[in-house]
Amino acid sequence: MESNVKLATLALVIEQPGQGMDVAKRFTARFGKVMRSGPSHIYAALKSLEEDGAVERPTLGAGEEQQRAAYRATRRGVERWRTWLSTPTSGYLSDVVVRMASTTDPALLLGLLDDYERIALQEARLLPAHSPHLGEQLLLDEAKAFAEAHVEFVSRARVHLTALMNRR
Repeated sequence: MESNVKLATLALVIEQPGQGMDVAKRFTARFGKVMRSGPSHIYAALKSLEEDGAVERPTLGAGEEQQRAAYRATRRGVERWRTWLSTPTSGYLSDVVVRMASTTDPALLLGLLDDYERIALQEARLLPAHSPHLGEQLLLDEAKAFAEAHVEFVSRARVHLTALMNRR
């Protein structure tokens, strides 16, 4: 299974070709809240994607003055990204969030919201009702509040996406 860092990096290159540092900056801006990856991780992901044929970076110029062009996605890379977005998630909310941040397609986003809601509800059902220990009870209360917030988020996001889809 490919890493979310690699696939999120691919999503950014599909969205807009760029030099490695540009891609790394956009990665931090877009995904930094759910994935902490520095420029070295992004460069490693770009190198791996290039080796796999998912991105390319042609050489411009001639002789010693050759410069590398911006990374850009190949047809193979776009197909890999689409496959990743449409396959079942890992069962972790962070995986769903990364996928959601990797697309603007309302239909895909609605499907990902379904996954997000399913996972949040499943996590909420697994929580025990109460604990005899005060500290554990406080943690349970916090976990329940987060689960409720996740479900509320899904509800609001569906309303926004449905409205957007109806305007099209």
